[in-house]
Amino acid sequence: MAQLHLLVAVGAALAAGAVTVLAGIGWARRDLSKLWLDRAILAAQALVVVAIVTGALDDAIRGLHGPDDPLHLLYAVLIAVTLPVARFGGRLPDRRRAAAVGGAGILVVAFFVRLLQTG
Repeated sequence: MAQLHLLVAVGAALAAGAVTVLAGIGWARRDLSKLWLDRAILAAQALVVVAIVTGALDDAIRGLHGPDDPLHLLYAVLIAVTLPVARFGGRLPDRRRAAAVGGAGILVVAFFVRLLQTG
């Protein structure tokens, strides 16, 4: 189960990277395709949820009470909320929204790297 948890988490990080690329393209072209961006965010969020569930199941199966480092949970929460807040938080013009989502995607990938370091 731990391997599945890691695999899904890496997939979520890659999906967040894809969100960043799509947002960057939207920013550069000054034409943000909200449809594709929203789909990429939903895919990343779905993978994040599956990663959280598989991590919780792994802990339950092994009889643990959470990860060794509590920061692991903090980073998981930050990853879960960053992209949706950037996409849906406030009213921004398309170009600024693309910049916000792109920055959030970079943050999510950085949070994943840090999350991997917490075990």
